[in-house]
Amino acid sequence: AGFGWPAEGAYGLATFHLDQHAGRTFIALADFFGDSSSIWSNSQPNGSYSLVQTLPSHAGHSWATMNMGGAEDTITHLFLCNYRTWPASGPCDVDRLTLQSSGCPPITPTNSTLWRFDQDRGQFDLVQSLLTHGTNAAEAFVIDGQHYLAVANAHRNVSDSIAEGVVNSTVYRWDTATAQFMPLQNILTHSALDVKHWKIGNDDYLGF
Repeated sequence: AGFGWPAEGAYGLATFHLDQHAGRTFIALADFFGDSSSIWSNSQPNGSYSLVQTLPSHAGHSWATMNMGGAEDTITHLFLCNYRTWPASGPCDVDRLTLQSSGCPPITPTNSTLWRFDQDRGQFDLVQSLLTHGTNAAEAFVIDGQHYLAVANAHRNVSDSIAEGVVNSTVYRWDTATAQFMPLQNILTHSALDVKHWKIGNDDYLGF
C-alpha cells in the first residue's frame, strides 16, 4: 500500500538515515507554498510515516544532505534551499498550482538554512543561515576530507527579465573552527536550476 504526505506544493524530497535511529528511513519534504517544510519517519510498525518535525521555509525548493562525522550511510546535517519570500498576501497564484507572472513582487534574496541533528533532543537545530538568490538546488561534497557546499542561484532582483538570471552561484567550505560554512568561490551562472559534483580519476568537477 502507498502512503501520502500532506504538503503544500512539495518541490523537493530527500531520504536519509540517522545513526541514532537504526532501521528507520526519514523523508524531508521541501514545500514551495506555505511557511514550513516537514520531516517524516517510518516509526510505525505498519511502515507508515509519522511527522517528526516542521522547519520554517520560504518557497522551499530542495534539500541537500551531508554527513560530517556520523556513521557510514547516515547524515548529520540538512540544507534547505529556499527560493523566495512570499508577500504578506500569500503565494502569487490563483489556484495554488500555477504561478502568475503578473502581480507578484520580484524574487528577492532570502535565507536558505543549514540544520544539524541533535541526538539528545531528537530534533534538527538551526546552525546557519546563508543569503541566497532564487535557490533551486545545492550539492554537498567532500574533497580530501574537506566538506563543501555548492548552492545554485537562479534569480536576482532586477527589472530586466534576461539579466535577472545572471547571478553568482556560490561554493562554500566548512570551517571546523567556527562550525560554519564560509564562502570560497562565486561562479557566474545563468538561471542555474541544479548543481552536481562528480569525480573522474583524481580530479573533482562541479557542474551548474
